[in-house]
Amino acid sequence: MDITYEVLNDSSCRTYLIHDEKSDEAILIDPIMDFADYYIRHLNLGGLTLTHVIDTHTHADHISGSTALKERIGCEYVMHRSSRVSGVTWRLDEGMHRIGDIPLGVMHTPGHTKDSISLVLPDRVFVGDCLFLNEGGAGRLDLPGGDAGEHWDSLQRILGLPERLTVYPAHDYRGCLPSSIGMQKTRNVFLAPRTRDEYLAFAKGLGYGPAGWMHDVLRLNEACCLADLRAYVPPQLGNCCESVCESTGDAAHESSVAHISVEELHTRCLSSFAPILVDVREHDELIGDLPALLGIIHIPVGQISERIDELAIHKQKSIVVICRSGKRALRAALILTEMGFMDASVLTGGMLAWAEK
Repeated sequence: MDITYEVLNDSSCRTYLIHDEKSDEAILIDPIMDFADYYIRHLNLGGLTLTHVIDTHTHADHISGSTALKERIGCEYVMHRSSRVSGVTWRLDEGMHRIGDIPLGVMHTPGHTKDSISLVLPDRVFVGDCLFLNEGGAGRLDLPGGDAGEHWDSLQRILGLPERLTVYPAHDYRGCLPSSIGMQKTRNVFLAPRTRDEYLAFAKGLGYGPAGWMHDVLRLNEACCLADLRAYVPPQLGNCCESVCESTGDAAHESSVAHISVEELHTRCLSSFAPILVDVREHDELIGDLPALLGIIHIPVGQISERIDELAIHKQKSIVVICRSGKRALRAALILTEMGFMDASVLTGGMLAWAEK
């Protein structure tokens, strides 16, 4: 069987098209509402029939996109068995399935919610909202799926897959561009060998805080009213990818990382002991009202672990981590501290505060 793969929107929230060349049947993974018209045009131009849309995890953009395509094309909307989204027409359990003419394996990989799954095909894995790609679901005990023990169990199943398999993150800011499981083992701090107890302590120590933005999404999913979905855009989800990334740590761990003000950073940058500045925003955030600062190192927060060699020469120096508002910077600083950097601090308020001065 010949299967082809395409990335249909190369943004922070990626959508993948998979289709069988013999039958021209296709499935979409994690479609986004804003791109629905484009998806339909692309399918029509290729002579493809969309049979299913699959959400790898509960996410407002994907729910609205999948629901729109289900209404307009009549395809089936697929999520994990434990999903609360009522518009779903087909629910998946873990194991082997046939989605139209395309066989795939479904592996439960809990992230922010218990319905997160990874899709395993013969030569690749499409990973949903999983800690495997450096996203902090572990420790969020206020939400379904926030159990570091479940993450550890999921990682064991992932690590049991052939190392040649390529991993495609549903959201590229979550840690790594597509790479083999073997390559990830050498780069990703979350895949360091640990016993279950060691992993639980490690995950707790990262200080990822409650994902409060998910509460509204879960309540909305339970209501499952399409009209509400289209009308309801809470401020936190105006830029959904920003909201997911910028989850704050709990007070205890946040206090373990030094925070400096814009005024103090200005002073230190003019001194003989200027710190190394690391901007952890996404590439598309470095333009417009909050451009990149001159002389700064740019590594998106999700790529810190795999690109740690670029910072190795600064391991004994003072590093100030900067992002849009300061919250992602905390996570990056915690990762640097975990990896042995001696002095990683955070710019309070991030680029938003910098722009105000």
